[in-house]
Amino acid sequence: MRTISQIFTAGQTIEAYVPAELFYLLLTTSAVDITFFKNGAEVYKAVGMDAGFYAIPEDGFDKLSIYSAADQTVKFAVGKGQGGYNRTFGSVTVTSGSITSTAQQTAYTQAQATVTNASAQLLAAKSNRSRLLIQNKDAAGNIYVNLVGVAATVANGIKIAAGGDLLLECSLPNAAIFAIGDIASNANVVVVEG
Repeated sequence: MRTISQIFTAGQTIEAYVPAELFYLLLTTSAVDITFFKNGAEVYKAVGMDAGFYAIPEDGFDKLSIYSAADQTVKFAVGKGQGGYNRTFGSVTVTSGSITSTAQQTAYTQAQATVTNASAQLLAAKSNRSRLLIQNKDAAGNIYVNLVGVAATVANGIKIAAGGDLLLECSLPNAAIFAIGDIASNANVVVVEG
């Protein structure tokens, strides 16, 4: 399976020549239209599709066309044979509710962080860390984090790809967390910890 990420400007159509049997739309912020072709002929069209859409056109396809009415990054996967993703995208908003007797309320902190191409401390050590989310909202730069209190490198860091995140909810590290990026300056990092 091959994953492709493409940045769209509003009203742009992008064509990809990728012989495949399976298509999976992994990431969108707005709906897109997808047209599949085989030997120059349109074989299947899907209009207004969001992340999570997949298609297996009969006899596969060798070209696809994606139209986006909005500025966004679209990520999709193509492959031959069986494959798939088991990942959910989106957000959750809690508006009201109660806490069960086994749950704990946690105070969270949230901050923007800048990660450069030199290792630096992203978060101080915290002995009672209960949750950790590091989101890389940059469209192109990857970041690498080290959770054990030493300088991060590309080789020893956990990679958080552009547009990705790292969420830890159990067995949290209590050491300082360091990060390094593969671009000079990435100011699109958000850190939430409890």
